[in-house]
Amino acid sequence: MRRSQRIVLTLLAVASGAGIASFLWSYHAKQQGLEDGDVTGRLGVALALVALAWGFWSQFDGRREGEREQPLSASADLVARRMRQHWEAAEDLHRLNDDHALSVAWRSDTSGLSLDLPAVREVAATWESAAEQPPSAAAPPAVGDELAGEGADLAQILRERIPTGRLVILGRAGSGKTVLVERLLHGMLGWRSAGGPAHVRIPLGSWPLEGPDLDAWMASYLIRLEPSLRSFAPRNHGRRVRRADALLDEGLIVPVLDGFDELPLGARRHVLRKISAALRAKRPLVLVSRPDEYREAVEAPDGSGRHLLPGAAAVELLPVPADQAAKYLRQKEGDWDELQQSLGTDSPVGAALSSPLTLFLCRTAYERAALAPGASPGELLDTARFRDELALRTHLFEAFLPAVYRESRAEQQPPWSAERADRALRHLARHRRATASVVGSGTDLSWWQLHHLGPRIRRRLAWAISLMVAIPWLLSGVKNPDVLPSALFASLVLFGFGHAVLRHPTAGRGPAAGLGWHWRWIPIPAGFGALMGAAMAHVHVEAGDLPEEPVSYVVFAALFACLGAVICGWRPRKADRDRPVTPLSLLRQDRRTFLACQLTWTLIITLTFSSILAPSVWSSLPRLDQTGIGYGELLLAVAQVFLLLAGFGMAVGFIAAYCQTACGHFALACLGHGLTGRTPLRLLVFLDDAHHRGVLRQVGGTYEFRHVELRRHLAAED
Repeated sequence: MRRSQRIVLTLLAVASGAGIASFLWSYHAKQQGLEDGDVTGRLGVALALVALAWGFWSQFDGRREGEREQPLSASADLVARRMRQHWEAAEDLHRLNDDHALSVAWRSDTSGLSLDLPAVREVAATWESAAEQPPSAAAPPAVGDELAGEGADLAQILRERIPTGRLVILGRAGSGKTVLVERLLHGMLGWRSAGGPAHVRIPLGSWPLEGPDLDAWMASYLIRLEPSLRSFAPRNHGRRVRRADALLDEGLIVPVLDGFDELPLGARRHVLRKISAALRAKRPLVLVSRPDEYREAVEAPDGSGRHLLPGAAAVELLPVPADQAAKYLRQKEGDWDELQQSLGTDSPVGAALSSPLTLFLCRTAYERAALAPGASPGELLDTARFRDELALRTHLFEAFLPAVYRESRAEQQPPWSAERADRALRHLARHRRATASVVGSGTDLSWWQLHHLGPRIRRRLAWAISLMVAIPWLLSGVKNPDVLPSALFASLVLFGFGHAVLRHPTAGRGPAAGLGWHWRWIPIPAGFGALMGAAMAHVHVEAGDLPEEPVSYVVFAALFACLGAVICGWRPRKADRDRPVTPLSLLRQDRRTFLACQLTWTLIITLTFSSILAPSVWSSLPRLDQTGIGYGELLLAVAQVFLLLAGFGMAVGFIAAYCQTACGHFALACLGHGLTGRTPLRLLVFLDDAHHRGVLRQVGGTYEFRHVELRRHLAAED
C-alpha cells in the first residue's frame, strides 16, 4: 500500500471516529441534561470536516508527488505506445485493396528551398561543437550528397543521413504526402529504442492563430493525445512544468508538422520564425507542405532573399511513372488503351494522371462496373473540354461520387441515390470546415462531434436564446418600476452569461465505455453525505419519527455516505479509441453507458428521497386508526409517491446521462441534420456505407474523408 493511501485511510478513520464520537457524546449529554452536548456535537462535525478535507488533499498531493517520481522517458514511451496503437488500429489507413499499390518516390529538393546535405552536416557540426561533445559514433557515415528513394526508405534516410533530424517533405496536392508521412512514422517507431524520442504527427491546420503560441499549443495537443501528460514533470525540470512541455523542451517528442500549407501566409512565416528560434534547442522536426505555399513562406516579402529553415534538408515527391500508372489502372476492367498512350506526357491528361489521387479517382470513375452509359475513359483526351490539368481534376472529382453510388449495395436499406449522397457529403464537409475552430481542422468525421454548430449559427442562436431569457426580466421591471433596477441588472447578467456560454462552446465529451470507480473523488462526497445523513436523522429524531438512539444516526450516516460516494465516484470511463474499435461499437458502448448511468441516478434519487420519507411513514402506522385512513389507502398513496419519485429520478438520470455521455448529442445531431433534409436520419449507417464504397476510410473509431482534397472539393473550398 502506498504512503498516500495509508494517510488517506488513517484520516478517514479519524474523521469517522470523530463524527461517531460527537454524536454519541451529544446523545449522552442530552440524557444527562448537560448543556455542552450541542457544542461538542458541532466541534465533532467540524473536526470530521477538517479531517476529510485534509485526507482528500493528502491523497491528491500524494498522487501528484508519485507522478512526479516517474522519469520523463517513461512518458515518451507511453506516447510512442499510443502512436503504435493508433497505427495498428489504422493499419489499412491507405490500403486500396490493390495487388499493385502505388509507391511514392522522392528525391532531394532542387528548387533551393532547403539546405543541401553538406550544409546540413555543417549545421550539425556547429551544434556538437557548441555543446563541446564529440560527434556521435552510433550513426552510420553519410554517403553521397543526394537523397532519393521511395516509400518506407525515408525513415532510414532521416535516421542515418540527416544528422540534424530536420526534414521538409514537399509535394503537390494528391501526390501522396499523407501516405509517406504514415510510413515515415511507422518506420521511426520501429527504429526507436526505449526512452528515446518519439515522432508524433501534429496537424498544423488545427492551430488557432489567435490562441497560444506554437509550443504551448503542441503541448496541449499532446495532452489531448495522452491526458497523463498534464501532470507535473520531475522537479529538476521546474516546479510546475507539465510533462508535455518538458517532453518538448528535452527533445523527447519529435513533431511531424503536417498541413503547413493549410495555414495563412502570415501564420506560415510565423511558424518558420518559431522553428528557427528553436535552433538553440537543436530540436528535430519534420515539416510537410505543398511546394508553392512553402516557397511563399520562405521567400522574404520584399524579395531580398530566402529565410531557409535552419539545418533542414528537403525532399520533393515525384510523379508516378507511366508504367506504374498504367499497371495501376489495369487492375480494374476498363478501356484504358487510349489513356495509356498519354500517360507520362505533357498533355493535360498526362499531367493530371501523374499523382496517386487522380489515378484513384480516374480508375474509380471509369472502371467498367461503374461506368455511366455513353461514357468512356477516352473522353478525358478531349482538350477542348479539358484545357488544363485543373479542369480535368475537377471533372474527376465530380464523376467520383456518381460512380461509387451508381450501384446499390445488397445490404443497403433504403438505397441512397447519388444526388442524395452528394448533398449529404457536401453538407458534412461544409459542417466539418465550419466547426474547425471547435474540434480542429482535418478530414475526420467523428460521430461524437457532429452536434457542434458553425460560428454563424452559434452566434445567432446565442443572441436569440440570451434575448429570450433576458427580455422577460426586463419587461417585469417595466411593469413594476420599483424593481426596475434589480430586473435590469438580472437581465443583463443572464444575457451576458448565456451569450458567453453559447458563443464559446467546448469540444464536448468523447464516447464512454461503461461505468467505473473514480477513487480520488470519493472521500469528500462520502464525508458530506455522512454528515447530511446524520443531520437528516437528527431532524427525524426531533420530529419523533426515529428513536433517539445512536443507531439511527449511524444508519443514516452510512446510507448517505454510500450515496455520496456513488454519485461522485461511480462515473463513466472514457473509451480507448486507440484500440481495435469501430464507430458502431463505440456508439453501442456509449449507449449502454447512457442506460447504466440513467439507471444508477434513478435508483440514487429514488432511494434517497424514499429514505427521507420512510421514517415519517413508519411512525404514522400506529396512528392510522385515529386518522381513519386504512392500510390500503396508505399503500396506494405510498405507491403513488414512489412512482412520482421514480419519475423524478428518471428525469434527473436522463439529464445526468446526457451530460456524461456522447450518444445523446449524436441523436440530436442526427435529428437536426435529418429533419432539414441535409443528411439521412440513420447517419451512422450512411457513413458506414460511404466507408464501404471508398468515399470515407475508417481509422479506429472514426471515419475520415479519403483525402483532404476530396473534403475541400465537397466543401467548395478554393
